[in-house]
Amino acid sequence: MTYTMVTVQAGAELEVELIDPIRTRDLRPGAVLKFGVTRPLIENRMVLVPLNSLINGEITAVEVRNDDEAGGGGEHMMAKVRFVDVFFNGESWPMSASVVVVMPGPGGRAAAGGAARVSLGRVLGGGRQGAVAGAAAGAARGSAVLLAPGGAGPALAAGTIFRLRLDEPLVFGLPNI
Repeated sequence: MTYTMVTVQAGAELEVELIDPIRTRDLRPGAVLKFGVTRPLIENRMVLVPLNSLINGEITAVEVRNDDEAGGGGEHMMAKVRFVDVFFNGESWPMSASVVVVMPGPGGRAAAGGAARVSLGRVLGGGRQGAVAGAAAGAARGSAVLLAPGGAGPALAAGTIFRLRLDEPLVFGLPNI
């Protein structure tokens, strides 16, 4: 099969949904996270990244933070996530992206017990109803997502929506028909 190579410029945004819940007890570097694309990436009336494409992420670091002094309500976990690749049309293509926003999915809450927040190593801000705006982090380190205090419940529920911004151009091939 032959391909036409396509480049999506850095800065383009994708909206993805967490497929499986993130549980605080299972957080560890190297853990794999799976996301499904909830809105196709379209440019010039052409679907570049189709709906339901699979994006793989990997937890690169986990730390426990005590936010009592800052009025954050106690202990929270922070997980850094690196987005590795996107899979569609039977092929996997490397990607580099950062989390821009974390929003509740159809169930209504992004995190059990509170909102998820996007961070660059520190909390940038909290939002109403679990939606939080942040900024892009370096791809090598990953985007840091501050999670609700845990235990056995999910820190982020399946269906939580993430808006990602490409840190580098996404280059892939579209099959020639």
